[in-house]
Amino acid sequence: LNKVSETGNQSLAYLVDADLPLAAAAEALRARMEDLARQVVNMLPKHPAALPAVRPLTGSAVDADLTALQVDNLGAVGSRSVLEKLGIGPVPLAFESVAEERIAERLAAGPPPSLLGGPAAAERVRVQSELVHRRVFGFATFRFEFEGVVILEGDALNENGAKSFRGGASRWLQPTNLSINRWVERVLCAEFQLVAEICDRLDTAMRGGMEDPMKRLCVTGSLRLLTSTSPCLSCLSMLRQMQLFLPSLTLEVSFRSMSGLADGG
Repeated sequence: LNKVSETGNQSLAYLVDADLPLAAAAEALRARMEDLARQVVNMLPKHPAALPAVRPLTGSAVDADLTALQVDNLGAVGSRSVLEKLGIGPVPLAFESVAEERIAERLAAGPPPSLLGGPAAAERVRVQSELVHRRVFGFATFRFEFEGVVILEGDALNENGAKSFRGGASRWLQPTNLSINRWVERVLCAEFQLVAEICDRLDTAMRGGMEDPMKRLCVTGSLRLLTSTSPCLSCLSMLRQMQLFLPSLTLEVSFRSMSGLADGG
């Protein structure tokens, strides 16, 4: 118990998720995690980011604050606490089952065929897959309405890293530099790419209307997202940006470990 207050924030996240059998220690760890989650929420963006006239998050005070915490991922308990404090609830259990089935199908199918482009490209994808510590998938369903008319609905599945369909920067959302694995490009996180792609589709459906704050305010509907691991701090920040960017949208997010995916750092 005397060492609980000295535990680093990343180790704290691991210990809280481990659910230690010592009740007193577990309670003290959870109390510290709740305090850390409140700190994170207070550091997250207060205004939409990444539009042309808005200063990006990378290199900003948000970036510096989150880096100072010396933690990349709050784990399942900590991430759920942050999402709850932001008013982002979990997806329904029925949606979890559908998402797990779709992810299992992707695993069985191998890398997306459109990314292979021949033996050399296929080998590159294979090598990249071996270098990734953990394969992370995100699955989402979405339905957007504008002034009472459905303008976009569907689902999407993505995987982290360069193996995925999208990759690259987003016009609407910004990744955040983190402190421990600083070399990881957070723009390649599965959930970041997935939500960024959905934003691109929505902008097309709105005929470029995403730049207009008043039009974005009129966008209603829902976005449900499930990932195969807890989101990093950068992706928690991205979800907060999405929440601010489309304030009338109902956003639901869950995460769970799934069989067939390698553990990693």
